Amino acid sequence: MGMETINLNKIVCEYMDSPEFEKMLSYHPNVTVEMDLEDDLVNFSGSTVHVSKTVMNLLSNAAEAMPEGGTVRVTTQNCYIDKQLQAYERIKEGEYCVLSVADTGVGISEADRDRIFEPFFTKKKMGRSGTGLGLAVVWGSVKDHGGYINVESELGKGTEIKVYFPATRARAAEHESRIDPSTLKGHGEKILIIDDIKEQLEIAKDMLDSRNYRTVVVRSGEE
Repeated sequence: MGMETINLNKIVCEYMDSPEFEKMLSYHPNVTVEMDLEDDLVNFSGSTVHVSKTVMNLLSNAAEAMPEGGTVRVTTQNCYIDKQLQAYERIKEGEYCVLSVADTGVGISEADRDRIFEPFFTKKKMGRSGTGLGLAVVWGSVKDHGGYINVESELGKGTEIKVYFPATRARAAEHESRIDPSTLKGHGEKILIIDDIKEQLEIAKDMLDSRNYRTVVVRSGEE
């Protein structure tokens, strides 16, 4: 994971202005997204690609939680924790850049709350239509950045997920080039995918097929 100095507001705004965001909204026409971004937000050290995926997955998960429509509120803020905080997990003292994604959706039961970051749990147990890997990807990315997650939810009233990234005083680059997705496409090359978990095979196949590769999937080395 290549590390750089990141301005979270920039990543949020770039995602909101992306074709991926427009596509996500097209799947959820009754969902409204609001932003409240802190002006003088501290930076943190990390991977722009991974943080962008974190933002994307949190928003997608929030939209999925509102099948009848509703509002997703995206907030960034500075936060200083002066003593260890016991929340969803234990958050150490320090200065953080915090991303909050709150929805007005169905909420998560207390029994399910401890399992929502498990791979495929949200899809299999909570009826979500996505891959089921979104929140597992978020958890992995936040841990890779040395960060923490807090989850607050009430059935029928919605969920708020907060991500705490350890702050840095380094300056973010003023002019960062975004990767053009078209440069990541293949030219019809054939790829063999081997995995004994059906859902992972399907995800890998869909991703590579959409990037113009030809895929062959098998469940075992023998096959």
